[in-house]
Amino acid sequence: MHEVKVQVSFTADTKYGSYGDSLYFTEAEFSKLTQANIEEKKQERIDKWVASMDTVAAPKSPTKSQYQEMSSHISFQIASLQEKKSEIDTKILGM
Repeated sequence: MHEVKVQVSFTADTKYGSYGDSLYFTEAEFSKLTQANIEEKKQERIDKWVASMDTVAAPKSPTKSQYQEMSSHISFQIASLQEKKSEIDTKILGM
């Protein structure tokens, strides 16, 4: 048999945007909690999430040489696709 859980869903606006989560309690646990206890548990979750986001390094912008490498790769792909298109066009004309 499954135990019934009480779900307390919440959202919060943070410096990283909106955060949403849920807390789950057994009926016995929930009956012992005050609204202040629940708010404290919500805030703990929010604080942990913000702290984890604080540790995420901002993405680094590619260097000039990396951009040049990406551009060369794209040029190669374009040439390859143009060659395949020409082959397909030739086959179409022969049909």
